[in-house]
Amino acid sequence: MSALQPIWIHGSSLGDVNALRALSAQLHERGHPLTLSASTASGRTRWEMLIDQAFFSNAESVRLSAPPLLSPLHVERSLRESRAQFLILELLELWPPWVSRWAKRGVKIIVVDGRVSARTMWARPLLSRSFASLSLFLAQSELDAERAIKMGCDPAKVKVCGDAKIDSILHSLAKSDVPADAPQKFELILGCVRPRDEASLVAGLTAYQTSRPDDRVLIAPRHLQRVHPLLKRLRRAGINVQLYSELTSLTDSSPGSIILLDQYGELATLYHHTHCAIIGGTFFD
Repeated sequence: MSALQPIWIHGSSLGDVNALRALSAQLHERGHPLTLSASTASGRTRWEMLIDQAFFSNAESVRLSAPPLLSPLHVERSLRESRAQFLILELLELWPPWVSRWAKRGVKIIVVDGRVSARTMWARPLLSRSFASLSLFLAQSELDAERAIKMGCDPAKVKVCGDAKIDSILHSLAKSDVPADAPQKFELILGCVRPRDEASLVAGLTAYQTSRPDDRVLIAPRHLQRVHPLLKRLRRAGINVQLYSELTSLTDSSPGSIILLDQYGELATLYHHTHCAIIGGTFFD
C-alpha cells in the first residue's frame, strides 16, 4: 500500500467512530490523506471533536464529509472529491448504492469490526452483491465470519479480528491520566442506556435507592438526545437526578447522588471510577 493513498473511513454513530479512532490515527501517522464520515449527528460530532482536539496532527490531510448514500451522482461526486482508493466501513455499513459504485471504480472496500446479525441474514438478496464486492471482511467472531461467507463474501477475504469497540475502550483507558488504582466515585454505572431500557431503569433504580440510599449512581444514555427526556422521566418518578455537566468535579456529588451523563467521550474514563457497571441492551441482544 502506497503511503499516500487516500482513504475514506466511515462509521455510523458515536460508538462506531470511537471504535475507528486507533485505526484512523495509525493511518494518519503513516501519511494517508483521510476522509471521515458518519451516518448520524452524534458520529459526525465525534469526528469534529477529534479534529478540534488535534487528535490528527496534520489537519490539512483530514477532511469531513457527509456519507454519500443518497444518489449515484452524489456517490460519484464524493469519489472524485476524496480520490479515495480504500473505503473502510465499521461494523456493517454496506449501503448497496454506495458499495456498487465504488467497487466499479476499483476502490478497495474493507469492513472492520464486522458483525452479521441473524436479522441481516434475511437481507441476503439485497446485500449479497455488496458482500461479494468486499476486498476484506474483518469479523468480530467466528459466527460473524461464517455468516459473512453465507452472505456472499469470498472465504479467502474473511478474517476474525475481534471487537474493535473493546480495543478502543482499552486503548482509551491506557492513554488516560486516571491511575489504575483510582478511587471509586460511583457504586454503580448504568452505561449505554437505550430507550427500551428506560422503563426498567426507572423501576430498578427506585428499588435500588430504597435498599442502598447512599450509593452514587451514574446513568449514561446511549444517545445524547435521550438525556432530557430521561431526565424528565426520572424526576416524574421522584428520583432526584443531576446532570454531569453541572458538576465542577466528581467530588461534588454527595452520597445518594444520581448523575446523568450529558457529554460525549467521557464514559470510557468514568468506568475507572466504579467496580460495578451494567451495560444497556445486555439482556436483550
